[in-house]
Amino acid sequence: MSAFAAQYSLPGFAVHGADDVAGANPIISKALGVKISRLRATFLCVALLSVPPISASNAEGNDAHQEEVQEMERVIVTGTLERLRYEEAPSGYSEISSEVIDLRPATTIDELLSELPGADIRRERGGSGVPKIRGLDREHTLVLIDGRRISNTDRLFPHSNFRMGQIPQAAIERIEVVRNPASSVYGADALGGAINIITRAPSDEWAGTLRGRLGSTDQSGGTEQNYSLFSAGPLGDAISGMVTIDVTDVGAIPNRDDEERDSTEAREALSGFASLRFKPGRGSHEGELFFSAVQEERHFNDVMDLDRDLFQYTAGLRHRFSAPDWDTQVDIYRNESSSEELNLKREDYYAEDSFEAKATYYWGPTQETTFAGDARRERYSRDRDGEEDISERSADHRGAVFEHRSYWLNEDWVTTLGLRLDGHSDYSSQSSARLSTVYRFSDHLRIKADYAEGYTAPDLRRSSDDYVFTHPPSDGTVVRHGNPELSPEEVQSYSAGIEFEDRQRRAAATWFRNEITNLIEAGPVSGLADPPYDDEIYDRWEYQNISNAVTNGLELEAGYAWRNGHQIRGNYTYLQAFDEDRDVDLQRRPEQKFNLTADVVPWHGAKLNLRYQYTGEQIFGDNELPDYSLFHAAISQDIGERLNVQAGVENIADLQLQELDESFPFEHRGRFYYAAANWEW
Repeated sequence: MSAFAAQYSLPGFAVHGADDVAGANPIISKALGVKISRLRATFLCVALLSVPPISASNAEGNDAHQEEVQEMERVIVTGTLERLRYEEAPSGYSEISSEVIDLRPATTIDELLSELPGADIRRERGGSGVPKIRGLDREHTLVLIDGRRISNTDRLFPHSNFRMGQIPQAAIERIEVVRNPASSVYGADALGGAINIITRAPSDEWAGTLRGRLGSTDQSGGTEQNYSLFSAGPLGDAISGMVTIDVTDVGAIPNRDDEERDSTEAREALSGFASLRFKPGRGSHEGELFFSAVQEERHFNDVMDLDRDLFQYTAGLRHRFSAPDWDTQVDIYRNESSSEELNLKREDYYAEDSFEAKATYYWGPTQETTFAGDARRERYSRDRDGEEDISERSADHRGAVFEHRSYWLNEDWVTTLGLRLDGHSDYSSQSSARLSTVYRFSDHLRIKADYAEGYTAPDLRRSSDDYVFTHPPSDGTVVRHGNPELSPEEVQSYSAGIEFEDRQRRAAATWFRNEITNLIEAGPVSGLADPPYDDEIYDRWEYQNISNAVTNGLELEAGYAWRNGHQIRGNYTYLQAFDEDRDVDLQRRPEQKFNLTADVVPWHGAKLNLRYQYTGEQIFGDNELPDYSLFHAAISQDIGERLNVQAGVENIADLQLQELDESFPFEHRGRFYYAAANWEW
């Protein structure tokens, strides 16, 4: 494994798969009483109970396990029904390793994704971020945890990036990102790609991590506290367990020109994830019971005070069976999400039940075929001031998948053919095909090409006659209306790339083109807004299908790792995104992105991390927003074998976007100082 690639991936067979969630029943939320301030004591108790006695034999066991892991083959599990080697990954595949995650003062995963090629983070009101891949909108990216899909609440709950804070970072083994349509595997919501958060699996010995971080800005607000715990290990001969919990408290940052208003929101969050894994004896059966939950409280004072409570839980089980020539996997789980906007007395509710099954047959060493099927039901409703605002709507999804992988020419040439058929209770059936090929010229040089199709059905909110949403932009009041006549969005994607990688060097170039049909965007229409908004003149907007839109561009990557531990790596993305029918650029999609990272080892046990991020010009409304740059620095030091301490500064130049141009609809956090400590056992 190359030293450069190790920054983005940890080797091993941490293979998972299925669906996920986001939210919760308000009754359950109140019954549990999960207020952040009340649970800090619980966090400390769990931390103490989860730490096993430290012994020399325990430490030796951990060292032996790490050596064993290093010898394992690198495997990916995202964007394909069956795991495959890293070298066979389709074009547009990236990873973020736990080592990179540990060096970032991030409380949500959007802060980690911004440095990947082809990825951009769209900032919403209050500073929260949502991912956009290759110019496609946030709702086009599917987020998974261990292969289980997280409910796409970004498009159902206003101003929400709820999916970005689902899993405590101490529990993350790595994050896999597929920047091509993945609908041939996952169906709807993977129109633009998929993000899979792979959690740390229990080993044969107890291990864990306890982390704490404190931070502050130059301003009166913006203080941050983050504490997390991870612990996992055997509970018996056939049972292992894992528990992780994370507490975050981020203060709001006042607007520099008007301290009565906020530029970024306040956020309190408590999240947890636990699983029990069963593997009787040396048999071929494996089982897992899992449960996760997250509670968030957010406050943002802009034009009005916005107070919002968010809650989500998911629970389910997984069974895997392995035989010499075939294996199977079954997942059943349920999730619920709720978002309560206290100032508006409005509550959104979403629930999803999922079932997935797959089976793979190995036709010898060079051919494998996988069949899969899934079914899920989703429900959405909204109450306002205790009364029904949007009546409950539901939809049923069904999918059948075929995937075949072939190895040719002594395994130097790999082809993958996939086809998925989707049924929807409100729309006609859809098919999504995929053809991927990878040819290896040598152990270090390979070319890749992909064709993929994707689709997503209009969500239950925007396709509802009842849906009305009001917000005040700078040029007047806009009322957005749902549209039951919307059609599913579809995409045809093409990409080709070349990669070179050895133990010290990496270079890659990838060209991509996405042709989107029926892209859904809000736009002005004639007529007045519906009651109760027609007592004045309001701008009426309605969600509409744009006939044809295109995003295309180029991604470049390069990196070099010295044998003494120094590294440098960077990537550049050029993007064109436009509406072909109207001949206009699509909004809020930077034309250029550039990231540069350097790791320096100044002395034994220390690492200095320097980062530079450039965001090019982009269109917002009638304005062309200027480009800007961000600089960050951090240093970490190992103290003994178990303790690591860190300190750093984010946004060193204290850049304020709205001082650069008042047309920016969002703001970055100002200069931010932090210190952190990680203890592992």
